[in-house]
Amino acid sequence: MTAMAPPVVKGSTTTGGGGAVRGATVTWLALPALVMFTIFGVIHRKAAAGFAGVAIGLVVFAAIIPVAPATGASINPARTFGPMLIQQLAGGSVKWHQIPVYLFAELLAGVAAAYTFGLIARTPADNKVAEPGIDLGDPEPQFAASVATS
Repeated sequence: MTAMAPPVVKGSTTTGGGGAVRGATVTWLALPALVMFTIFGVIHRKAAAGFAGVAIGLVVFAAIIPVAPATGASINPARTFGPMLIQQLAGGSVKWHQIPVYLFAELLAGVAAAYTFGLIARTPADNKVAEPGIDLGDPEPQFAASVATS
């Protein structure tokens, strides 16, 4: 009688073994930071309108293609955790020690991208205090004053 192999969930991610975990960690620190930096760039107030989807899509494509064979290319941490959980529940073998590569490295990458973009995108105009004008939260006092003088 032959033993059946544990089920393998299609789409689960793995980094391989040994030094591959270190390489995947570096990869998943760099690529999500690049994706987040791109997202911040295309939603910035000075960005050209209408190209956000194209820019983000191209960067995600460029980030996934080189690393898909080595790490499973799951930029979304839920895309890593879900298949690993299902594989565990189905009785398969799961390398839970690799989850920090996909969760914490990507979170740290997003924070680093936000901080870096904040430093680079800041201009002197961002430090300028708004001048007095109409309070959009409560326009009634100025509206009443303008009606009374007319």
